[in-house]
Amino acid sequence: MRHARFLVCLFALVTTYASKAEDYMLFSVENFWMNQESINTPLSGEIKAKKMLLLFATERIQIEPDPGEIFEAEVFMLDNMINFKKGYISFSSDLGSRNPLAGVNDFNITNADVEFTEKGIGIVGEKLDMTLEGVDFSLENVNLFCDSGGTYSTEIDKLCLENSFLRSNNETGLTTVKIRDTNSDYPLDLELFVRELYIKENSVKGMVQNISGKIRDTHYNMKEANLDCYKYPDLRDLDPEVILNGCLKTSNNTFKNFNLQQKDVDANIGNAHMVIGETTYSLASDKATFKVGSDVTSVSHLEIECEKKPIPKRVDINEHVVLEGCLERGDIRVSRIEVNDEKARSFLKTNSTEAWNYAKSQEDKGIIDLYDFKDIKIISANNKFAFKAKVKFIFRIPVRFRGDTSFNRDKNQLTLNVEAAHIAGIPTKKFVLYLLRKFVSSEDIQVDGNSIIIQL
Repeated sequence: MRHARFLVCLFALVTTYASKAEDYMLFSVENFWMNQESINTPLSGEIKAKKMLLLFATERIQIEPDPGEIFEAEVFMLDNMINFKKGYISFSSDLGSRNPLAGVNDFNITNADVEFTEKGIGIVGEKLDMTLEGVDFSLENVNLFCDSGGTYSTEIDKLCLENSFLRSNNETGLTTVKIRDTNSDYPLDLELFVRELYIKENSVKGMVQNISGKIRDTHYNMKEANLDCYKYPDLRDLDPEVILNGCLKTSNNTFKNFNLQQKDVDANIGNAHMVIGETTYSLASDKATFKVGSDVTSVSHLEIECEKKPIPKRVDINEHVVLEGCLERGDIRVSRIEVNDEKARSFLKTNSTEAWNYAKSQEDKGIIDLYDFKDIKIISANNKFAFKAKVKFIFRIPVRFRGDTSFNRDKNQLTLNVEAAHIAGIPTKKFVLYLLRKFVSSEDIQVDGNSIIIQL
């Protein structure tokens, strides 16, 4: 009896028009999922719809159950035809060459309205999970609109990467965005809590409450960020690597806190403004803490500016891109640095007994404090570096030393060679090595004569 009633309903609602209708699709669903059992099999699944309306040229398919009822049917794709089957009744519609499910490996939509109009594509709902070209993509509490510019299109990835606006659909004010791409040479797994996100032809701008996750073997966390990144205008596919590389090309970002963890390194940078230009990187931060193993170094008012090597559209991003630019030309300024005094004393005593005895005698007299440095500057140019600081010696006196740097890509080693140093009355080079060690203390650092070798 139910199938007969459905047949009468379907016959009444599926009609053919003599004149051309505006293309339009609406899926108001409780749940709609499809997946591929294997690479060569078509998408298939199930729909539980509160309402459906599909208009294509002279074709109209409308399903609108009674209040409280749900239309349930099997669904599968064959070529560009979407097919619905309920019992012994089936019907289908041609999505055309602009099939929005082309390239989709699986998807699952929960409690959502998905609408395709001449104005654009809108998605408002509780959750959307999708795997597209090997990238896992998820949205929760989403209100997304992708502007088509007045032309009907179902190319959701293309439209949303050209001109779109994302915000939350509920009182939390946050949309959860998850991106996972483990098939890339540059694997990532990120979760973003987004307040607003705008994507235009050549830019991505957003207010983000939190970003956390892993890129390659490094864990990241960023809180309360305002992001403004360059986007390649010809980006048509959801490719996280190309999106990130756009941010490395040019961007202007502020954030309350940024945390990076890799192996035994834990870095925290607070209240920062980071600008990536065509030729330079710059970072200004109120405070930063660097923990390497059990050694902790805290700095106040950190400023960094480095030359930037050109960033191609696709690049195997690693520390070399930034490091080599900073060695070519870099400027680091810190108003004050604080370290673990006990470990600093131990290092100085181990590496220079003469320097240790002198420092200890002066410290006991209250004349000098070798562990209190301010106004620190490190300048590099053409693989040469210079260090300047002020140490407490009754009043503050300048400390200066200089040297050269070399970077071995094959061994992934950075070497700092101290050539000359000047500080009143203190044996210089060994003491200078102690100063450098305060900045880069780690088990991966070796002191060899007048050099420090850093295993990156």
